Amino acid sequence: MNCLIHEACPGDYHRIRRFMELVNDDFTPPLDKRKINLEERIQDTFDKLDSGYFIAESQTMDSKISIIGLIGFDKYWKSGKDAYINFLAIHPEYRGLGLSSKLERELESKLLQEGIQHINVCTWSTNKPVLNFYEKNNYQVNHVLKNDRGNGIDTIYYCKCL
Repeated sequence: MNCLIHEACPGDYHRIRRFMELVNDDFTPPLDKRKINLEERIQDTFDKLDSGYFIAESQTMDSKISIIGLIGFDKYWKSGKDAYINFLAIHPEYRGLGLSSKLERELESKLLQEGIQHINVCTWSTNKPVLNFYEKNNYQVNHVLKNDRGNGIDTIYYCKCL
């Protein structure tokens, strides 16, 4: 599948928001039910000098270009050698095609160029496809918060050495 991956700019704000609204309910808790709402989440990422997004785009039959995948990140998360993935989602119609891996590799490449040595991320224990994705891509469980997202839903923190 052909797609273009590039770093987002503030002009992509509304397209990113529409994409996040599309995948909102795929998250536990949903993105719009968290302390930081969608608008603040996106604006905060663009406002920070060391944060950003990579967008995967595809051109549809009617020549419309749409976001089909998105990964957000914070560089220098807890130290000058760590980054954090703050968002990763793929459009429901494009899942299973390797887009998460393509976005993650693009991010890795950028981070390596900037001296980052570790990527951190968290997800929830019932999100089996994402758990499999991180483990398949050499992320190691770093910490588990039991019942953090509800009864029987743990938050799992992963770390990957670059």
